[in-house]
Amino acid sequence: KVNLRLALSRLKLQATKKRANLKPQRREIAKMLDDAKEVTARALTEQLIREERSLLAYDQLEIFCEQLLARLEAISREKGMPKDLVVCLCSVVFAAPRVDVEELKKVAANLELRYGTLWADGCHSNLHGQVHEKIFDNLGVGRIKGSVVDAEMTKIAKEFEIEWSPLVPTPDEQELNATIMAAQRLS
Repeated sequence: KVNLRLALSRLKLQATKKRANLKPQRREIAKMLDDAKEVTARALTEQLIREERSLLAYDQLEIFCEQLLARLEAISREKGMPKDLVVCLCSVVFAAPRVDVEELKKVAANLELRYGTLWADGCHSNLHGQVHEKIFDNLGVGRIKGSVVDAEMTKIAKEFEIEWSPLVPTPDEQELNATIMAAQRLS
């Protein structure tokens, strides 16, 4: 119970810090675009998008922690896992190693002790598809599409009134160009 309350407080604190850093990050990207340092701006924009996505996951995790706090006594009385909390519990275990909140890792470890290592391993990889979509999508490490990065960079350029349009082909365009060149070599 204590770790769950601490995890909730820490999640809120971390989210507040991340939100406070977004504006300076956007300003830095705008400066890079203005200085024609597009490759660096692209890398910073990808990081910004990941931060924004992680905030969505943090918001959902806060809801789940509050839900667990409210149902903690019922959870401790039941032998099995409450069916209405499966997504919540799986999501907490999935997210714990992906966020910088030690107390959430302790909560996940306690859940692993209660429900078993096999169950926890399934949660870590979302084997059974029980992790909440918002948490799975926003804490994943998949590549961000070039078109998404370009759209965000364009938005930042407009926000800071900078003349900019993509000069460097996006990774998607690079891959397409490579495919076209390979096909031309074969013919």
